[in-house]
Amino acid sequence: MAQGSSTGVSQLKLPVTARSASLAEALVAAQGDLSSTALNPANLATLKDLEIILSHTEWIQDIQSEHLTIGYPTRLGTFAFSVSSTNTGNIEVREIPGPPLATFTARSASLQASYATALAPTIDAGISAKFLYDKLYVEEATGVALDAGLLYHPPVEGLVFGASVANAGTMNAYVQQSTDLPLLARVGGSFKTSYDDFAFMLASQFTIEKRSQTDKLHFGFEASYKQRLALRLGYQSGYDSRSIAAGLGATYEWVNVDYAYVPFSLNLGNAHLFTIGFRL
Repeated sequence: MAQGSSTGVSQLKLPVTARSASLAEALVAAQGDLSSTALNPANLATLKDLEIILSHTEWIQDIQSEHLTIGYPTRLGTFAFSVSSTNTGNIEVREIPGPPLATFTARSASLQASYATALAPTIDAGISAKFLYDKLYVEEATGVALDAGLLYHPPVEGLVFGASVANAGTMNAYVQQSTDLPLLARVGGSFKTSYDDFAFMLASQFTIEKRSQTDKLHFGFEASYKQRLALRLGYQSGYDSRSIAAGLGATYEWVNVDYAYVPFSLNLGNAHLFTIGFRL
């Protein structure tokens, strides 16, 4: 389910990096941010250096995720490659009420290739192709999907608008039961400004899920000092068991480390995300 479980292909709706999670994933318009590639591939267009991101997620309900993204700018545009793996452990097998017969781990993975470039001085575009794999007990399924996005830079310094569509594709059936991909449409903006040694970013996003009955609003705020220390806060509506998020970031020369904390209600626990990035 969208709130926490990654059974089926709903792992595609989980945040993959700590910065994204701590800002409530309000990063559809985050130019030059490799960590937001999953939200809008057009964000890659203004990447300046070779970057590598490694992320680990401790989600709720025994869900753990690992994520790797490599982004590389060239004269022909920016390319990125990502691989993700998600495991949900201790799922019980039952035939009748009583003790479980056994337990198993559900596994999913994705491979993604992305490309972004400037279409015009004020418009960036990006596209991602994904190969998906799921294993639930002894059943397996594979699929393919596409993401696409745009960024618009109006004549206001620090202001950016973005829009994207994610997970447009198909998945093989588990035996005779089909699996639907979580088709998402996102639109939003961000504004950056600075004062002396401090920099600030406000971001907002509206998310529509084709099969969901509730649309979602996302808001994020980031304050940083000398581009070395960052404090982040996020809020999202439309979820049954989570709304707020928070996080910290630290950068030293070519290394940055991020942490995100996402509390859940209904006694579901809390999620923790850790990301380390390298700029070469």
